[in-house]
Amino acid sequence: MTHRWLWTAIALVGTVLLVTATGGFSAGQIDRPVSITVAENPENAIVGLSGSDNVTVTYGSSNDTKQPTVELFTVTNNFESSFEFSIQIVGDTNTPPDHQSLSAEKYSLAPGESTKVTANVVCSSQETETWTIYLEVSSSGVEAEIQHDISIVCAGPTSTG
Repeated sequence: MTHRWLWTAIALVGTVLLVTATGGFSAGQIDRPVSITVAENPENAIVGLSGSDNVTVTYGSSNDTKQPTVELFTVTNNFESSFEFSIQIVGDTNTPPDHQSLSAEKYSLAPGESTKVTANVVCSSQETETWTIYLEVSSSGVEAEIQHDISIVCAGPTSTG
């Protein structure tokens, strides 16, 4: 009879051990410290931006329908791997200066490569407007959004004479 209790106790302890958690892990989380600083010169940042914060567009007359292409800035890849980017203008109203198109020579840059970002701008009066340009950059699962403000100045006569 003593053996029967012993075997019952061993079976009961074994069942309890099989049913309860064993202390293993199914998921984990590790915090890794990261230090990010802002580059004092935007040209030296991982996504380098160079160019003027003020772009002047000259037009011939208030009836001038030309849409000159102006260089807004240059994007440079200072990262150690290639990245792709997209651009979008926010804050451009439907009054001059107005952009008709926004483009880059290329939207994928290898390390050290640069590309110019241009816009076709419509000016029919001497106005100034600030455009906020967003760049969305992605590389190897890393994504970043960069905001850059540019003042667009239309310079030229206000009427034909």
